[in-house]
Amino acid sequence: MAKVEGTVGDFKFYSANKGINLTLDLFQKLLKEQVLTKEDQQISDEILDSLTKKGTLPYHWSPQEGHWLENNDPSRWLEYILYRFKFRLYPHSVDG
Repeated sequence: MAKVEGTVGDFKFYSANKGINLTLDLFQKLLKEQVLTKEDQQISDEILDSLTKKGTLPYHWSPQEGHWLENNDPSRWLEYILYRFKFRLYPHSVDG
């Protein structure tokens, strides 16, 4: 169980681990033997480039996203990671 870090009135703040961290190695394993659309291939290339050059994703990876991976089957992870990229960066990419 998570440790209580603080309270405000009856509301308690809990600390917890950040779930699964997305690394270059993990992302490469998820991509193996996957058939992607052209759009998803471009996104995965951008993610790979960022993980290779910077060691981080091209967008902020939140504890919520790490927990999602932790609580769902690995067969769904790649689709989720690509979805999160689209959700976070597409509005910005379209606006320039």
